[in-house]
Amino acid sequence: LRDKVLREKDLAQQQMQSDLDKADLSARVTELGLAVKRLEKQNLEKDQVNKDLTEKLEALAVLSDSESGVQLSGSERTADASNGSLRGLSGQRTPSPPRRSSPGRGRSPRRGPSPACSDSSTLALIHSALHKRQLQVQDMRGRYEASQDLLGTLRKQLSDSESERRALEEQLQRLRDKTDGAMQAHEDAQREVQRLRSANELLS
Repeated sequence: LRDKVLREKDLAQQQMQSDLDKADLSARVTELGLAVKRLEKQNLEKDQVNKDLTEKLEALAVLSDSESGVQLSGSERTADASNGSLRGLSGQRTPSPPRRSSPGRGRSPRRGPSPACSDSSTLALIHSALHKRQLQVQDMRGRYEASQDLLGTLRKQLSDSESERRALEEQLQRLRDKTDGAMQAHEDAQREVQRLRSANELLS
């Protein structure tokens, strides 16, 4: 009888320890579950940022290509204008009619602006506009490259977060399995205690 009482006491202590282990495992499972949810939320936010940034980069790339096309077309127009001006300047001059001698002083006609001067001003304006456009395109390309670097960093962070989330999920599953085992052992211990109590009552 004394051995049975000692055994019942030992089983009661085991049950108490099992309850403590179960509570500890349950708290760890809850904590890991919250951590997994936090990571999932962060990953969703990073994924949305990734999508938004990708869309902006695509729009910027299209705009950059468009600006490059405008720049090329402007350069071609400048080259054509330059060639036309040179052809105009180097072409044959029309012979001027012979001057007639007039008795008395005549008024000399007012001369208009030189064609060469007008062409030079036009070319200077075109070159200035193209230079400004080139600076804009270079600035857009710089922003595009910086955005690409940022996108790569975000993608790496997202990949690292996914790996961490999977590791936490695996750890959570192991803890759940361990909790299930502890609960099964707890139930077995309770049944054994009840059996010993029943046997003790019969002996009494």
